[in-house]
Amino acid sequence: MRLKEGYDLHLVKVKEDGGILLQLVKDGSSVDSKVIYPSKGSATLEDQTYCYVDQTGIAILAVHFKEITFLPDGKDFAFIDGVFQISTNPLSVKIGEIYGNLRIVSVVRILNGWIIRMDNKGHNIKIYPGININIVKDIYLRTSRERVPLAYYIYKKIVIQDDIW
Repeated sequence: MRLKEGYDLHLVKVKEDGGILLQLVKDGSSVDSKVIYPSKGSATLEDQTYCYVDQTGIAILAVHFKEITFLPDGKDFAFIDGVFQISTNPLSVKIGEIYGNLRIVSVVRILNGWIIRMDNKGHNIKIYPGININIVKDIYLRTSRERVPLAYYIYKKIVIQDDIW
């Protein structure tokens, strides 16, 4: 599966015990390999997720595998239902910069990192049940259909091609 910034995740082998051997490649060189067990009985989130932690100790990639389908002809399939990747090339942000409907208001260093505060001055966002709105670039906000409690989440819309392996 092709990822951003030169990374590719390869399914190397589906094992008879339900494990899958994965290899992470960056710019053509292997950087990690791991066996996970998404199909074992009572599999935990950890069993179902490939996670790569880089040399700085930050988890920059997590791929959640929903299930494995074993076919008689040997063409086994692994179904992915979530990909999380953090850029290793972060953007520099400055107060006053505009990103879609959002503006950088403050950038403050704290003990363990940074706090970036953004507002949407002049671009009010009304939140109500059943909305799906674009906040900035390809980042969206979606709310539940129920009024009580009104739940929401932020997501990035991506398209994965059929022939990813």
